[in-house]
Amino acid sequence: MTSQGFNMQRKIRANRKMTPADVIRIKDELKRWEMKELGAKLTWDIVERFSGFTRPALSAHPEIVDALKSARLALQSDRAAATRVSLSRADETSRENERLCKELEKYKRGENLWHEKWLCITYNAQARGISIEELTQDIPPNGRR
Repeated sequence: MTSQGFNMQRKIRANRKMTPADVIRIKDELKRWEMKELGAKLTWDIVERFSGFTRPALSAHPEIVDALKSARLALQSDRAAATRVSLSRADETSRENERLCKELEKYKRGENLWHEKWLCITYNAQARGISIEELTQDIPPNGRR
């Protein structure tokens, strides 16, 4: 056994029967998987490697099968939650993008209106003999409100 749990390189021992102590050790290891201490994906192959027993031998013990199902369910729910969070963030980003596109369009329309207005002002000013330089002069200090 390593500090992280069972030795994953252990040979599968098909030549001896599983003892109640083996069942408890395997269930404890599956509990660690359920608590997300050892990884995110749990397969029968992984259980065979850390336990040293074959899948048929492990499957013969309903408490091991239940512990494996429980661990897998816990791991799947975490993946589903992460997917939901990711989709939620994508939805938020998409909505923010739509909002910013609408805001940008509003500012573009405003800019176009001001451009049209400026063209009218410059045309009318020039028609009355006022130059663009005269229109863009600074306001004298006493002319401000």
